[in-house]
Amino acid sequence: MNLLVEEEYLLSLIERRQSGMARGPGIKIRPSDLTKVRQTLEIFEQWGGWLRFYEEEGADIDLVEVVDRFPYLQRIDVDGAMKNLFALEQCEHLETLSIHGKTKSEALDISKIKQLLSFGFDDDIAGINIASASLNELKACGKHFAGSDLRTLSNCPAIENLTLINVQCETLNGIESLRQLKRLVLNGCKHITSLTSLGTVSESLIALHLENITKNLELDVIGKLQNLEQLSLVGIGDIESLRCISAHQKLQNIILSRVNILDGRLSLLKNLTSLRNADYIDKPHYDLRVRELEEFLNGQRKDDSILPMMAEDRCLEHPAKASPELELKTSERSVSETENLADYFRGLQEDGLSQYSSEVISSICDVINDYSNRVKDLGNNATNEQLFSKVAQVIQHLNKLHSEHRNELFETEERELLVSIINAVVESAGLNLENFEGSDPTFQLREF
Repeated sequence: MNLLVEEEYLLSLIERRQSGMARGPGIKIRPSDLTKVRQTLEIFEQWGGWLRFYEEEGADIDLVEVVDRFPYLQRIDVDGAMKNLFALEQCEHLETLSIHGKTKSEALDISKIKQLLSFGFDDDIAGINIASASLNELKACGKHFAGSDLRTLSNCPAIENLTLINVQCETLNGIESLRQLKRLVLNGCKHITSLTSLGTVSESLIALHLENITKNLELDVIGKLQNLEQLSLVGIGDIESLRCISAHQKLQNIILSRVNILDGRLSLLKNLTSLRNADYIDKPHYDLRVRELEEFLNGQRKDDSILPMMAEDRCLEHPAKASPELELKTSERSVSETENLADYFRGLQEDGLSQYSSEVISSICDVINDYSNRVKDLGNNATNEQLFSKVAQVIQHLNKLHSEHRNELFETEERELLVSIINAVVESAGLNLENFEGSDPTFQLREF
């Protein structure tokens, strides 16, 4: 592959980006598009020094050539076959590195990339030394994350955000060295037998997401995480009780998805004085219905900062009931726009963007459909707080999807499409968008 870049081509990409036609920041092109003449530093400064490659059959990415041609890169995202990983150690300005794709058994020592803040890699990458005093964020996927515990991270004391997907560690021993850890995601880690070591980061940890890990793990250690603000328990089977979180006074958001609380005491959630959003599905043995909890949380949301951009009358119910015509209109809009949404993402899939698998497209549409149905279930007398809470929930799910797919799902066009649907549904239900910054209630919640 020739990495000499045609200057006119890149300038045309910049013009498209400035006019809103390009797909987000950074230069995101196939390896074979990088042809002909040389790249200028000025062009890369306009793009924030971000080069993105995605997979192309028969075209390996030679990282020696990348580094030689673009020595001032601040961010590199590679999704495809590559070679010569060691060349990345020469990137003095590199702050963000994401490498996902097949490579030969090559070594990479990220401790030599002195400015590196964020690093992500998957299970096709072997021989990586994860030891960096500057590293703030790590996303590791697959069996090549070495060891049966987390002691390999002992030389990464600055990590605040840690995501482990399908890794084979059995315990979290070693996590105690991450004294600044704020957010932890464990997804698909089915070899884990104990979470006890989480207690060693109780002072710093504010967000915990456990998904599809070992079934029926002991969760009592969560009771020690008294600074926890966000908790997601997804697909982890039976949970004996929520007693472990009943004294958490800082917990604001909780998701209980594809789990079963055996003792049924969801009423314990009422003990959480800071709780503002809870997401679970009613079961016959639960002692607190979702609608009852929503009414309770509505009272807790009043007079606090959960709606920072709303007018002074934000806690009043919407004065007018929606007419049957409006309710029908909302329903029809959600159906037709979700179909269009699926068609849009299928179009990206057909264009060769591998992150938009059929499963991902289905997940996006399910999230939007669920949101629309939840807004509709609020009925005609929904308050501003209830409506905004549904917006917060759908954005939380979309943020999570976006993060799980290397922050590559929702760029400019995708964001505008999703936000338009979300806002249209809640506006039809009675929320005045003008009370929010930029007439967009999603603005301060989105991470995409």
